[in-house]
Amino acid sequence: MKSKINLIASTLAAFLIINACQTPEERAAENNAAATTVQATDSSAASMSAPDTASSKTMTDTTTSANSVKAKRGRATVVMVGAHDVKAKMEADKEGVYARAEIMPSYPGGQTALQKFVEDNLQYPEQAIDNGTEGRVVVSFDVDEKGKIYNPVVVSQKLGSGLEEEAMRIVKAMPQWNPGRMKGKNVKTKFSLPIVYQLEQ
Repeated sequence: MKSKINLIASTLAAFLIINACQTPEERAAENNAAATTVQATDSSAASMSAPDTASSKTMTDTTTSANSVKAKRGRATVVMVGAHDVKAKMEADKEGVYARAEIMPSYPGGQTALQKFVEDNLQYPEQAIDNGTEGRVVVSFDVDEKGKIYNPVVVSQKLGSGLEEEAMRIVKAMPQWNPGRMKGKNVKTKFSLPIVYQLEQ
């Protein structure tokens, strides 16, 4: 028992001597090393659980993003009402283009076929989907005696986000129309086509 007491006393004395001999800088460095060890241990424990949290967040973000895109798909429709100015006179301008004809130009197959063409070919611009841009774009164009479309131009208020450009692309991609007619003859005729963009909810 006495030998154990002497051993403890010797050890304590040695510790006190070492601690007393240390400079303040050495004691601070030793304390910092101990703190760093504890911090490193805590960081390791945190990093072990971090991958699961990050993975879960990534999966959640991906799912949310996919759902948002799916919910915002857009479509476009063609509105034929007011497709030409009914008050316009049946007279040709200096280039021989009629603002209104006895028989107005028409898409081959009629309104239903025109609507199908637009739905099958129009691509709702991604920028417009992201910005939530909707509205009506009116494209005015001329149809010559053979039914060919030329001189397309947007005449409606600008919506932006690529809607005007896509409407122009669709009009330029259309096949030949049935030309307008005056007194039994094919004539050049001006035509306005409203295209309505609408995002699905």
